[in-house]
Amino acid sequence: MDELKELPFKYLKIRWHNGDNQPFYGFKKDIDWIWPIKFATYATLIHVIFLILGATPFFLNEKFSIIISSLQILPGFYIASLAALGALQKTNFLDCSSDTAGDKDQDIPPGGPIAKIAGNWRNMSRRRFLANALTHISLLCFLAIFFIFLIQYLYSSNILLVTSIFYYIGTLIVGWIIIFLISQMLTITLMILYYLGDRAYRK
Repeated sequence: MDELKELPFKYLKIRWHNGDNQPFYGFKKDIDWIWPIKFATYATLIHVIFLILGATPFFLNEKFSIIISSLQILPGFYIASLAALGALQKTNFLDCSSDTAGDKDQDIPPGGPIAKIAGNWRNMSRRRFLANALTHISLLCFLAIFFIFLIQYLYSSNILLVTSIFYYIGTLIVGWIIIFLISQMLTITLMILYYLGDRAYRK
């Protein structure tokens, strides 16, 4: 049961091998956390300026519906990719270790994703790594969509009747969370594209 609870977030526990058989966060930490946090923070600061100038919160703006429409399409795309990944027959490219053409239980090569399996750090097959990443991105899409619709409903129904200071603080916090979720989704997607393109030409 505990494993099922952790399943959608297993991707975040993946580390990158640094060449010494030790887990190393490396650039994956930047992709998972640093870049999305920076982007969300900078965007929130810009949001503050617009709010001071009298603009409405961005997630209540009619033009924001374009982003919502895109987010509604993306989960189907990611889930279809995940289903296709699981349906593909066993191949050397998907089922070998991340950076060699050998079995996934061989010595861990430097520069590949590793995960803690049965208490030990083991290198991951490309199929497992991509499956964990796509599962995590799909969850981010659903969280972003749910959060946006929830906050729009609360504001439009006047449930959140608070003083102006709390209104703006809540607006900024909600805006930061939404931007963070979307940013992390995009950075991980770009990382997957780079990973596939790079590994496709490795022996």
